[in-house]
Amino acid sequence: PMLNLAPLSIKEIEQYLEEEDSIDLAKGVSYEKIALLLADYLDQLGAKGIEKRLLTVEFFLPLNLMNKALEQCAIPGPAGWAEHMPLGLQRNCAHVLLRSQDRLEGGFKRCLPTWERKWKILQSSATAETTFVDGDRHKIKLGDKLESDEVFGLSLSKHPTISRKGEIAMLLITGTPAAIWLRCQTTELSLCDCLHSKVLSGNLSDVSRAVWSLRQQTPKPEGLEDLESSAELGHHLSFMWENPERVPPTINYFL
Repeated sequence: PMLNLAPLSIKEIEQYLEEEDSIDLAKGVSYEKIALLLADYLDQLGAKGIEKRLLTVEFFLPLNLMNKALEQCAIPGPAGWAEHMPLGLQRNCAHVLLRSQDRLEGGFKRCLPTWERKWKILQSSATAETTFVDGDRHKIKLGDKLESDEVFGLSLSKHPTISRKGEIAMLLITGTPAAIWLRCQTTELSLCDCLHSKVLSGNLSDVSRAVWSLRQQTPKPEGLEDLESSAELGHHLSFMWENPERVPPTINYFL
């Protein structure tokens, strides 16, 4: 069926900006101002009757930004009055997915057919444990492991190396659609064990919803300084989930 699509544009973002500040999409948006842009978009969607918990927000990012905690973006409340709320954590949150901008550009385009083929694994009854490669156990020949047609994703207990020779680049070269990793590891609890028991223990097709459900149940930390030491899996989880059927018609951020 034909989808009814409509692009969003900036409308009333001035209410969230500091005096004499501005945003120019033609010049790009800094990481610090993404939350302000999202606040304006959420206002527009709310006016259309769309709640945040019904949204899936996909961020297309270059390699050097892939480890950003975008689900923690502090979205200003209406007109700046209410408390800031994270985009993809706590009750009624949006589902936040990381996407690789590089996958759709340059030499990585030659890997698109493999990506599309591997995505079809979702239609099978495969389990997440058997289709996600454990990057901690297979550091030496990780690329060889990811080459397999039976591999859908990568799991890591620490953040991936963000470089043209790092783990994210390996995912693009091998057409691997998904990755899940921990941005940091606390000493109070083995978050790696939680990752496997709460996210990767079921069917592959349930992984995305398991991440969203987990983030909905993640309590608010006492303060930003408590995030790093938090034992809550949802505070540390990055999730890359790339559907080849959901791509922008064009990606050009420099016009």
